[in-house]
Amino acid sequence: MPRGQRFDILSFPMPDYDAIEREWQWAERLGFDQGWIPETWTMSDRSYLEPWTLLSALARATSTLRLGTLVALLVPRHPTLLAGHVLTVDQVSKGRVELGIGAGDVPTDSGIFGTAQWSAGERVERLEDQLQLLDALLRGRSVTSTGRHYSVTGAHLPEPVQRPRPPLVVAAEGRKSLRLVARHADAWVTLGGQPQTPERGVPSISEAEGLRTTRERVGMLESDCREIGRDPREIRRIVLAYRDAAAHARRPACASFVLCRGCARVARAHAIRTPDRRALDRWREAARRAQLADR
Repeated sequence: MPRGQRFDILSFPMPDYDAIEREWQWAERLGFDQGWIPETWTMSDRSYLEPWTLLSALARATSTLRLGTLVALLVPRHPTLLAGHVLTVDQVSKGRVELGIGAGDVPTDSGIFGTAQWSAGERVERLEDQLQLLDALLRGRSVTSTGRHYSVTGAHLPEPVQRPRPPLVVAAEGRKSLRLVARHADAWVTLGGQPQTPERGVPSISEAEGLRTTRERVGMLESDCREIGRDPREIRRIVLAYRDAAAHARRPACASFVLCRGCARVARAHAIRTPDRRALDRWREAARRAQLADR
């Protein structure tokens, strides 16, 4: 993946599809680099479209925009099924998909799938199992493996368009999940110090507090990488940061800016229709101060 300044758009998968397609085509015409779909089933008492079917359609409606989940949930899918979704979109998009995945927070959407509410520790264990299996499954290898929570026997999925496999983008806030980023991820997503609560889209801490917390997590990730002999610069760093205006959006807007290693990656929510250059400059500087940007 090329480094440098990049701009993304994040769209909530709410009906109708045509509105999302128009927005992604608009973003592509403006030169945005990537489109993201968050997976949620119960947030804000709204109904949502299934993300991988949606991404497959959006892949056909665009030609240059990279696309992916930010992030996919663990609850609805076995890793073989998830890898099959990713590899299908990889084929349809001609190699433009990325898999964003995380352990989940509050809520985890367990109830509507009839599963027990997993503890935080179990969610991290399941994420580790998934990442280990996905790394092999997404390469098109024959996979037989037994983990703590997921087992696979004789799976052999299609080879990917992207080599060695589509990128794994892992969301992590806690110490254990950051270690999984160091071992398995091509990119890391953090909430930038924002508390993990059901109230998304409304900043609840100051920018200074968010920067301080993000720097601490950057330091932990770099330490974890050094412990296993990995260069931390191999991992793209992405922070999902709330913007005040997003709280008043027509659609729920939990993300209006995403900053990443390589200067700044900016994701803009549905309601933010025109570029705000002063805001972009402010977030580029925030990325530098949070140690997310190249110096």
